[in-house]
Amino acid sequence: MLTNDSMNENLNELKRVFSSLTGKEYFKNLDVGLVDLFRYLRDEIKDEKVVIALDEFQYLMQLNRGVLSIFQKIWDGILADTKVFLIICGSSCVSKHGRFRDW
Repeated sequence: MLTNDSMNENLNELKRVFSSLTGKEYFKNLDVGLVDLFRYLRDEIKDEKVVIALDEFQYLMQLNRGVLSIFQKIWDGILADTKVFLIICGSSCVSKHGRFRDW
């Protein structure tokens, strides 16, 4: 689950989760951003089926307005040819006009 603490805290949590998922401790010590973190994950999981669920995604959108573009890059450029199922969900959604709406 994502939080509204900081992008760095969320990134560290993803590193911890990816370390647990792959059994590779080095994830916790990586000094990389989201895009490169997902590259490392792709390289470790190879052809495995993996489900990644990012709940409360609206917190990332509040912390970084460009995070949707970052995840589009991750999906199109890194995860497109993998067996990763990426689920992005939360209690709010951004409309075309940038306002949050409750569903």
